[in-house]
Amino acid sequence: LARVSWQAAELAALPVGMLPATTLELDHRYHDDEGLAGARYFVKFANGTERQGTLDKQGRAVIEEVPTGTVQVSFGPMPGAFTRKDRTPTPGHDPNPSEDKLANLVDKYLSAPSSAESSVS
Repeated sequence: LARVSWQAAELAALPVGMLPATTLELDHRYHDDEGLAGARYFVKFANGTERQGTLDKQGRAVIEEVPTGTVQVSFGPMPGAFTRKDRTPTPGHDPNPSEDKLANLVDKYLSAPSSAESSVS
């Protein structure tokens, strides 16, 4: 058997100031796929600069000339009240459970074996 040793090629690092600017696309939605229209966004770039703005009516925004590196994005709430599109009730949901029902539910889950215990044979 012949042994082959590999060595990674050494490449010169790209100069950070010469890297092209990029575009950041934001798309913020509720679980039902409704965009958060009019919500504020806040972006902090790796170089310390910050930008903020408002999402469009689909809950989207495009930020041009983004510096390289990591990006931190946070969103504010959507103006106005959120209403569910699908108002189908959750099966078995009890909006006002009794104390006994809650105690039984807690006992049920506290007495159930953990996944690690149940997988040991």
